[in-house]
Amino acid sequence: MTALVVEPRFYDEDLLSTWSKRDLSMLTNSGASEYLRRVLSEKARGRRKGRASSRFFGEAFVAAHEPHQRGYYSSFKWLTNRKFTDRNASFPKDGSRTDKEEFREALLECFDGGQLRALQARAEILYRATGERPVPPDLWLIDKSGHHRFIEVKLPSDW
Repeated sequence: MTALVVEPRFYDEDLLSTWSKRDLSMLTNSGASEYLRRVLSEKARGRRKGRASSRFFGEAFVAAHEPHQRGYYSSFKWLTNRKFTDRNASFPKDGSRTDKEEFREALLECFDGGQLRALQARAEILYRATGERPVPPDLWLIDKSGHHRFIEVKLPSDW
């Protein structure tokens, strides 16, 4: 089993200030995967002004600065949703349907369906035992060597 590694990342406050003003160029002009640039930009543009102005900054910062070949934002509850292990299941026709389908295809390409179902079964056991629904980390990055990194991003104000 791979060890959990905590790696602090530091960012220039000017980047956060720029992001808070809805200037997403840090992400959109980066080498982040097309999926991450598209999904995180859509989410950031859809946020409310004010308190939530830094929302998705951490995820965008990591996506823009951590080298990867492929990358995904895993806001979907794929750990507890069987539709992510069944290529034939359909998602509701909402704005994120295509993103969910693309994410599912990546999961099924990179992991055996049996492995995913087993992981979901373990998540269900955890949910029953704790009453807390497990959620996946924010980012899933795949580097050029094919190594997978699942990354949970926390800013100083996050919990």
